[in-house]
Amino acid sequence: MAFSGNDTYLHLERSLDRYLGLPLLLASRLLTGLFTKINSRPATRRQRVLLIKFHGIGNLIMLLPAVRLVRKRYPDAELHFLTFDTNRETLKLMEGIDQCYFLERGGLWSLAVSTLRFLAHCPRNIYDIAVDFEQFAYFSSILSVLASPSGMRIGFDNPSHRRASAYTVPVTYMETEHMSAIFLKLVEALGVKIPARIPSGLQVDSSARTDALGILDSLGIRTEDTLVLIHPGSSENLMQRRWPPYRFAALADVLITDHGAKVVFTGTTKERVLIRDILDNMKNDALHLTDPLTLRAFTALTAVSELVVANDTAAVHIADAVGTPVVGLYGPNTPFLYGPRDMGRHLIFYKQLPCSPCLRNTSRKISSCKSPVCMEEITVREIAAGIRSRYFDGTGHLLPVFKRHRALDKSPEQQLTVA
Repeated sequence: MAFSGNDTYLHLERSLDRYLGLPLLLASRLLTGLFTKINSRPATRRQRVLLIKFHGIGNLIMLLPAVRLVRKRYPDAELHFLTFDTNRETLKLMEGIDQCYFLERGGLWSLAVSTLRFLAHCPRNIYDIAVDFEQFAYFSSILSVLASPSGMRIGFDNPSHRRASAYTVPVTYMETEHMSAIFLKLVEALGVKIPARIPSGLQVDSSARTDALGILDSLGIRTEDTLVLIHPGSSENLMQRRWPPYRFAALADVLITDHGAKVVFTGTTKERVLIRDILDNMKNDALHLTDPLTLRAFTALTAVSELVVANDTAAVHIADAVGTPVVGLYGPNTPFLYGPRDMGRHLIFYKQLPCSPCLRNTSRKISSCKSPVCMEEITVREIAAGIRSRYFDGTGHLLPVFKRHRALDKSPEQQLTVA
């Protein structure tokens, strides 16, 4: 299994954060200590709240409930979000954000320049509250200090790192719950009472739904077909999370032969070679969508599918958020933290070997593993058997409870909302 240049860049980025982060954090604390009165807020100015989360579309999807609760807690405040430019589309799914700032990840130079550009706004836009949702990065804690030098700063006090000095309200980081619940611990520190049931749904409006159905119609997929989306990639980072391509090919053949499913492979433009490799190893014909799909379009396609099969990627969290059953394949990460929340309708495969998980927040998600045995040990046979038992009847037909409504209807009241 080859690893990409993006893995190398990510490793460099996290190594620099590890070794330079603490000295820079201490320097930022000393610097801002000289200007403790800079954040005096005129009575006429709206309160300003900054939320920070850099890594992971999946993390941002899991963060949606927390963002909604912050918006509810501060209905009249200016709510701003700081993230990487690779998350532009994801931020469009977040309701209630007044302003987004994006740091560029094209390289260390572009990251530095865009960071300075953001900080240039801060003297005019000092924040009363900064909430840092990063689990371990010094970089985010430094920016929370510089953006809110005398305001309330909330972030994780990870026992493996020394970030607590960055925050006026450090919250002990403990991996005893799902990551979405851990994020809510920071919101709770704002004085928010966390409800017993947290809605995590994404809304797919009528326009996006109609566009998705139009795509399926162009592929020849009918209303009565059983549609299975398979997402075999994992972006270009942390490729240890990928199940072998030839096994995706074998599983797709089983779904087509035994259940008459229409299988559509999805992926990024850079994953065309991966998907072509899978299609070349199949006995049956399958469809693919590797032309650039917006996140909005992918979310809508997921919402009108009967089943999604994916590695440990954002596709799992999107399917969970729109209520589509997902078969998630885990190895380097643990599904206890990063699996779908509603396990009642999902299937998760995870071997939990002695070395699993090797991608831990306590070790900065850096792994030296070059041969992910944890993914290799997941077999086609066990996944096919699990899918057959959970989603299909004795004759191989999809159970009616899992059938999605797919009618090309452009009426405005056609909207899917999953709580």
